[in-house]
Amino acid sequence: MDTLKNYIDQNRDQFNDLTPPEGHEMRFAYKLGHTQKKRRSITTTTFLKIAAISVLTLLSSLYIFENMTNNKPEPILTLSEINQDYADVEFYFTSTTNNQLELIEKTLNGEPSMEKDLLMNELSSLDTLQLQLQKELNANPNDERVINAMLQYYQFKMKVLTQIIDRLKEMKTPKNHEYETTTI
Repeated sequence: MDTLKNYIDQNRDQFNDLTPPEGHEMRFAYKLGHTQKKRRSITTTTFLKIAAISVLTLLSSLYIFENMTNNKPEPILTLSEINQDYADVEFYFTSTTNNQLELIEKTLNGEPSMEKDLLMNELSSLDTLQLQLQKELNANPNDERVINAMLQYYQFKMKVLTQIIDRLKEMKTPKNHEYETTTI
């Protein structure tokens, strides 16, 4: 190693003086380019393959999403679907309450909308109770407790509507106070 170092030190001027021959830099760049990896370019067929996979993935995910979120509501059972005897009772209660609701609507037709809206909101809360009972009936169709609760609900609703109608009639009729007068 010492001999090489000595030789370089003695001939330093010759090493720094020489320039590479013409075309050396181009040959060097050409060789350097071949040793590096080729840059991949997307061809038309590759692009079409990627697009087809993307479309299939999108369509399959939409199909799965639609089937998962499209929960069809369960058919709601009524008392009439359980037993024919209950069908007659249910028909009586529903027709009576529907008639009472129509009478209330007619009576409240000229009333301020705030009072009417308040009353209708209260009645709609009764309807949510009916929906809950019907869901229970779906879950337990042969449970006598649920059937009795449905019957009690119909009776209660009819009783409440009757009281509302009576109060509305009292409000509509003019009060005529005739007190008994006695002369002595």
